[in-house]
Amino acid sequence: MAGFDVTAGARLAVSYDDGPLVGRRGQFLGAVASSEEQRDFAVVPRLDLSLGRRLGWGNSVTAEARIERPVYRTIEDLTALDATLRLTVDEHLGELKLSPGLGLRFHGELPEWSYRIVEPALAASYTFDFGLMAAVSYRFTAQRFARTAGGNAQPRNSYANIDFQGHVAELDLRLWPLQGLRLRLVTDVHSTWYGNNTSTTLADYVDLSPGSPRMDRGGGATVEVLVAPFAALLVSAGARREIAGSNSDAFRFDALHGLGTAFLTLGGRHSLYAAVDYGRYDFPDARFDRRYDNTRQDFRREVRLAYTFELSETARAQVSFRRDDAVSNDCADFDPERDANGLPVYSKSYSCYGRTRAEAFFEVEI
Repeated sequence: MAGFDVTAGARLAVSYDDGPLVGRRGQFLGAVASSEEQRDFAVVPRLDLSLGRRLGWGNSVTAEARIERPVYRTIEDLTALDATLRLTVDEHLGELKLSPGLGLRFHGELPEWSYRIVEPALAASYTFDFGLMAAVSYRFTAQRFARTAGGNAQPRNSYANIDFQGHVAELDLRLWPLQGLRLRLVTDVHSTWYGNNTSTTLADYVDLSPGSPRMDRGGGATVEVLVAPFAALLVSAGARREIAGSNSDAFRFDALHGLGTAFLTLGGRHSLYAAVDYGRYDFPDARFDRRYDNTRQDFRREVRLAYTFELSETARAQVSFRRDDAVSNDCADFDPERDANGLPVYSKSYSCYGRTRAEAFFEVEI
């Protein structure tokens, strides 16, 4: 079809996850404190379709659709349908590229966990003659969960299934002063608002009045040096500083990360990737134990490994592994006994955990 690019793809993934809060990011401790460790094994097929229209002068408009649904999950309640659609326009004005876009997503599972997302975005990039590439982006996200038949939002015990809307802006600077050497600086700011349909238990945990919305704002900066000792190997090292503000002490923190990655290609068809992120989080206003004056301090480590095999130009397979570990003074003296409000006597959050995730997939593009 003249002027059009049509691409279809299929992907089949097999995954494993043994996280203590598997599938429920930010789940409140009360739901899992006395439960057995959960393990989830899933088989997930996915279909992709991309339709692009060339407009001339390097400009184009693209529509991308994706749909996936597990055909098997150990934890059946997590079985969900995910459907996404993204529209993007690429406009080239010399060295300047503008890319406005709109993303839509539907997630359907248990009624209290089903949601839809609307996400408009705008990105721009410019490449300078002396080797500097600058990119700026802005994204607005509005996520709305399913309502009852009467249209009311029921009280929730976790911020993972409460409506929210947020703004994120980012500046990404990359400079190649020498061949095989790249310097990178990324700065970002964000602002997020969460709905006010919190349960009394959750409101008590985050030190907000029942019915009060949670409002976060903050930013971060990442510096990174990437070198290529030889053509097949890329190695990077960096650091990230994060500052998060909130009207809730439980979500106000200052964090410092050490980052490292390595990417190795073998024979043009095989590649190995490794990454590590070690962070320290200080919560200056969060009391970690009702008996003491200490404030909460977490140490979190993330390790990722991946092996990719390019079978052909249109087919590839990958095996990946991720391990997360977190320790905190918040759980040093944890006692699962409950007080009159149903809260743990000492620690009030799930801050010490280990999580292993593994995935193998095969995908083909037509």
